[in-house]
Amino acid sequence: MEDEFAAYMDASALLDGCGISRERLSREKAKAYQDIADINGEIRAVRKEISLCQAIRERTPRMEKDIASSIPKEREVTKEHGKRR
Repeated sequence: MEDEFAAYMDASALLDGCGISRERLSREKAKAYQDIADINGEIRAVRKEISLCQAIRERTPRMEKDIASSIPKEREVTKEHGKRR
């Protein structure tokens, strides 16, 4: 407990002697925390976008296959529709 108090007193003396008010240091600390929170928000948004891109990339082969298999069916329907006229 005495070691913690001594460390506190040393830190307090260091802060008092640095030439910057505690209020200013507190504002700078709050701004730093806000900047970190903003950056973390940007990181989350980018991660979400990356996840979406990965999902699209994984589904692309199946979608291409579905599209390719539907093209001949469309041609058949068009040919049959033309014969009926």
